[in-house]
Amino acid sequence: MTEYEMRKKFLIITFYDKTNQEIGVLKINFYLLANGPFHQDFAINLRDDPSARVSFDLKIAQIIKMKF
Repeated sequence: MTEYEMRKKFLIITFYDKTNQEIGVLKINFYLLANGPFHQDFAINLRDDPSARVSFDLKIAQIIKMKF
């Protein structure tokens, strides 16, 4: 994936409740993930909790060509 292609692609994380009903979606640009920062922190607009957040550490050692 080229840098230009990374700017147009997104990681989409869908959140579900206990009954398997979708309650929120987080869309993150691949280019922003690849270029840091190391610690990622995003607000999630959940139906029942608009103040919810998800955070994780991500360090990319090498960018290689991949297909999802």
